[in-house]
Amino acid sequence: MKRFVDTNIVVYNYARVEPDKYRKASDAFLGVGRVCSTQVLSELSNVLSSGKFRFSWPEIDAIADEVVSAVDILIVSIATIKKARSLSLFLLRQPHPCLSHRSGVLYALL
Repeated sequence: MKRFVDTNIVVYNYARVEPDKYRKASDAFLGVGRVCSTQVLSELSNVLSSGKFRFSWPEIDAIADEVVSAVDILIVSIATIKKARSLSLFLLRQPHPCLSHRSGVLYALL
């Protein structure tokens, strides 16, 4: 089964500033079938370079390389974004107890 890894999971897997969040992120990040998107890689660079983290660019490059080698990377294209919007609209019209309209983005990627 594929599992989408979002930006927060990757950030807390490497930042290790909050032990509880690190443990949870590490558990979610490791394993077979993990995927993330090109958007996650972009957000990762922005988050790690600013705010409370302040990683250096060489550190961010090394982390990004590790992420790319650890998970499958899905490209967020215009077609993917359109498919996600379409799925989100469908989910708004056809409510499901386990899914929200935001799930359309994940289904479009997977």
